[in-house]
Amino acid sequence: MDNERKFNLLDEPWIKVMDLNLREEEVSLKTLFENAHLYTALSGETSTQNAALLRFLLAILMTVFYRYNPDGEEEPITEDNWDADQVLERWKMIWENGQFSVDAINKYLEKWRDRFWLFDPERPFYQVPNQDYGTSYPTSKTLFGDVKASNNKKTMQHFSLRLEKELSVMPFNEAARWLIHYNAYCVNVKWDKKYGDQKNKIPSEIGRLGNLGLIYIEGQNLFETLMLNLTPLKDGYEIWGVPKPVWERDQVDRRQGIVDAMPDNLPELYTIPSRRVELLSQSNKVTGYRALLGEHYERQNCFSEQMTIWRKYEKKGENPYYLPKLHDVKIQAWREFPALFDMRDVDHRPGLILWIERLIKEKMIEPSYRLQIRTVGMQYDGMKYLFVDSVSDQIALSYQILNQKGGIWIKRITDEIDRCQKTADCLKKLGKEVSNFLYGKTKQKMGEDLTTFYYYEINAPFKAWLYAIDPDNDDEEKTIKSWQEQSYSSAKGIAEKWIKNFASELFILKGEGKKKNSIPMIMNRFTGKLKKIYN
Repeated sequence: MDNERKFNLLDEPWIKVMDLNLREEEVSLKTLFENAHLYTALSGETSTQNAALLRFLLAILMTVFYRYNPDGEEEPITEDNWDADQVLERWKMIWENGQFSVDAINKYLEKWRDRFWLFDPERPFYQVPNQDYGTSYPTSKTLFGDVKASNNKKTMQHFSLRLEKELSVMPFNEAARWLIHYNAYCVNVKWDKKYGDQKNKIPSEIGRLGNLGLIYIEGQNLFETLMLNLTPLKDGYEIWGVPKPVWERDQVDRRQGIVDAMPDNLPELYTIPSRRVELLSQSNKVTGYRALLGEHYERQNCFSEQMTIWRKYEKKGENPYYLPKLHDVKIQAWREFPALFDMRDVDHRPGLILWIERLIKEKMIEPSYRLQIRTVGMQYDGMKYLFVDSVSDQIALSYQILNQKGGIWIKRITDEIDRCQKTADCLKKLGKEVSNFLYGKTKQKMGEDLTTFYYYEINAPFKAWLYAIDPDNDDEEKTIKSWQEQSYSSAKGIAEKWIKNFASELFILKGEGKKKNSIPMIMNRFTGKLKKIYN
């Protein structure tokens, strides 16, 4: 660790943003909050980096929100002296102002200035100094989150715009961004045999965000994005505990392993140090880092987490439990609509969505707004030792859909997504039947290709259809019918085009009596099932 103080995050430009003219620039922490309404969004190297930085910024903002009023005066929110309506009123005052009043934010940041030095002999930002016992790594080893691993052992990486020589060092501004990303998405640790008996070893774990089906709301500018994702009320109704971000800890924490209980406050949850890290520098460049295991929480039933979708697990004789539902790069964001909104089948919906519903209920958001939901995830290799790919997708819909009595539109949209799944299954079965007819065995890829083609073809049309729904003015039956016709037409067209590949086999007839079969007969059965799905 460098013995000099270098690169304070409050003043030095290091966060990438996009301005209103779609030009990219780097800004300091103070500048970001001061001009958040003048930036469209974070603009880091990857979607996962943007997500990690958003959580970091929310930890600061949430801490300030709970300690200062909009005028910059200390007025802490506590469960004993505040109720949910007062919290909402504080949020509303900031929202209606359209930009942050930076007096409170700057007052807080200046109070903790000494904890925001990227290099400091005693308390470097997000790091543990003097880690003689940590494992040393080059910067190229998963600190760069945009360098994806290759399955070919002869190559070091792929999907990177960097030259290999550029992977050996990293400037301070970029290192600050990737440091936060590393804590959020770090890979598992490979255990080394040289350390002997490891029966009682501390279990390795990837970074917190790597274990989430992360979602967040995108506003019309960065100010709105931060405010909409702030969630100052748990699940839209409960007051949180006292904020405890990691940089406020009295001592550098060297604990490793599972922390007993989930935090009762978001700043602590959002700044969990998944690894104990120490950046190594030379000539104003980061040349490597040391790291060892940090902290993690049990993922089961961790409902303090507001920014994830959930999956229910049930085992015979045991109580059901929930885990974050990870995003799949093969599954479009709109297919997760039921997990976000449908109240019929999901007992635990994302706290972020419950918070947005509360804002709509209290009429704090204009009816004309469109709810833009971003899904972000990291894909690891089988042992989670390497980055392989990342997930980033978006859906947008009218806020008024969430405000309908009885969730009428939510039910109808969910029904159509269910029909899309049945249609995909129908196409998959078509591929299986043709494969069995021609080859006497199932070639799984034939059916999977058909479903992939179908979802690819309807992806953009479904998003456009969902975005255009106006719950107050659209005729429900006509709107639903228009989508059903498009989905039916797409599936039928894909099947017919695919069947033409087997033109020479169309006249083959196998079997006897009622067991006779041919490709045209298989196609007719498929069309009949498709018509049944769409009545």
